[in-house]
Amino acid sequence: GAGSASTSLTLAAGFVPDPSIVFTLAGGPIAASTMSVGDVWCAGYIAAAPNVTLTTTTPIYGMRILGRSGVDTTLAVRLSDGRVLCNDDGGGYPNPAVDVFDLPAGVHQIYVGTFGGGTNVPATVGFTTNALYMNASLP
Repeated sequence: GAGSASTSLTLAAGFVPDPSIVFTLAGGPIAASTMSVGDVWCAGYIAAAPNVTLTTTTPIYGMRILGRSGVDTTLAVRLSDGRVLCNDDGGGYPNPAVDVFDLPAGVHQIYVGTFGGGTNVPATVGFTTNALYMNASLP
């Protein structure tokens, strides 16, 4: 998926490499708040299509999804079970991180937004269950 705006990735419990890193382009014209559900509020601006379509063939416990970019980015994640999880600076400003304790098997959509607007911003998305990377220090 290097250099592509939309990437598909398939992982299972115990996946290697961990972290698995995808290159993408963050941002878009749509307010991420349109994905907000209940008390979950989504910040930033996203594209109409997810940046990463993640298929998990088994449940994965303790997954952290990390965003990295040279600008303030956000994450909006729609899980296969309908849950929506969003984050702005959980990986340490300006990087978002979403923790999913119980990622079910299925197809999940990950959107990488830009907090202040903008499109086609180079970014990476990392997927890890490795404690070494839980503080958003992607290699």
